[in-house]
Amino acid sequence: MSDPKGGAQGTPSTKHELRDAEIKPIVVFLLVLGLLIVASFVSMVWFFSYLDSRESARDAPVSPLATEQLPPEPRLQATPRGELDEVLNKDAQRLNGYKWIDQDAGVVQIPIERAMELIAERGLPAREDGGTGRDD
Repeated sequence: MSDPKGGAQGTPSTKHELRDAEIKPIVVFLLVLGLLIVASFVSMVWFFSYLDSRESARDAPVSPLATEQLPPEPRLQATPRGELDEVLNKDAQRLNGYKWIDQDAGVVQIPIERAMELIAERGLPAREDGGTGRDD
């Protein structure tokens, strides 16, 4: 028996294209599509450059006060940790170093630890008037 669709019994009917697809309309379509894509990119670049030039023409000129001038004191610290380290190093040098204060008078700055040792050994100088500070 034969199938009403034209195939043998038990097998489905197989049909196929009898001719190949034409290449010319596909190539023309792809070329037109490519030209449209290129034209849209070019028009977007032109449009954005037009908008940019229009916006820059509208911008107000920069105020001469807005140039690189420092704001008034007090200013925020750019590197607070670095500045703190610098201050601490200077303080440590002052507390732990030797330095002439008045060389003619023989006054010298000595480290604080050494100064405390000398005060512990010798004691503080006492006033002759009993420490009141009066000359009565």
